[in-house]
Amino acid sequence: MSWVLEGFGLYGHEGTMAALLEDGSEIPYAEAGPREATRVRAVCSCGWRDVEDHPAVPGDLRATEGRGSDDTPHAAWEAHAAGVLLESLSELDEAVRTVDWYLDRLADSRPMVTLAAASRLEAMIQRVLPRAAARARMQDATWEDIGRVMGRSRQAAHQRLRKYTA
Repeated sequence: MSWVLEGFGLYGHEGTMAALLEDGSEIPYAEAGPREATRVRAVCSCGWRDVEDHPAVPGDLRATEGRGSDDTPHAAWEAHAAGVLLESLSELDEAVRTVDWYLDRLADSRPMVTLAAASRLEAMIQRVLPRAAARARMQDATWEDIGRVMGRSRQAAHQRLRKYTA
């Protein structure tokens, strides 16, 4: 049992539960067995550990991890992974701004280089944007959510991407 979110910057972030035993020690939940674990906490392969512990439900892994519920080990790990993703998005935004800066400066002095680079970026966008739109809708993102992250209105996002999400 482990949790993995696919996405930029999340490599090396696999979540699972640690069992907190009555003597205060901590071992991987998979090694503890359902009767030994009285409390659990979320942990990540990057070394992060949740500061809160949660009740273990003897013999019920799904109830113990609490997928889809608040204040559970799974929710705590998802919050950690979301923070990692936001940091990665900041790095990605910086990279995009750097590419924009270079292309803007090269457009007049080296138009052929700029055209080649811009064409590669355009091909990447045409490949990634439809997949991201379809996945966002499958994960219940609204058109308003999608428009907001794209810096567009709900209507503009829908008009541009609806053909990929039907």
